[in-house]
Amino acid sequence: MADDVLEAEDRPQRRVPWWLALVVGRNPKRTFIRLIIWVFGSVLIFKFALAPIRIRGLSMMPTFRNDTIHFINKLAYKRGTPQRGDVVAVRLAGDKVLLLKRVVGLPGERVAQVKGRIFIDGELLEEPWVSRTSFTPRGLSSRGEEQLGPNQYFVTGDNREISDFGPVTLDKIMGRLWF
Repeated sequence: MADDVLEAEDRPQRRVPWWLALVVGRNPKRTFIRLIIWVFGSVLIFKFALAPIRIRGLSMMPTFRNDTIHFINKLAYKRGTPQRGDVVAVRLAGDKVLLLKRVVGLPGERVAQVKGRIFIDGELLEEPWVSRTSFTPRGLSSRGEEQLGPNQYFVTGDNREISDFGPVTLDKIMGRLWF
């Protein structure tokens, strides 16, 4: 019995190369299982909870710059509803085209856009997110007053010189900007 113990102690330990230990750790099976869990978890998160969105264009300037990547929280409106000021992703053609816009009008409100300024039920909307210093009179759009339906939200970009959108239904809003 004592000889068996000596034989086990005398056997040289198989040494793992440093580069392999760095890549897969000391226990490759455990590392593989961890990798599978990470991949599966990432797929679930990006399928059901988060969506990346790349900003293309200047419609949300100066709040968001062109060619930056942000994430949309797809679960944000499963229990709640969009609020005024929320930055949301709006679907245009299925999930392929997403636009980042700001909610300015809520269901049941009357919304008008006059020279880039938003009026809700006849009163000027206070918009701290919009920079008014760059406005030029000829570049601003106007829309007549629209009555939003029970499931409609009025969305627009922060850069009113080049952004004009309008009413969208809740099913077209994919989620709220996370970061």
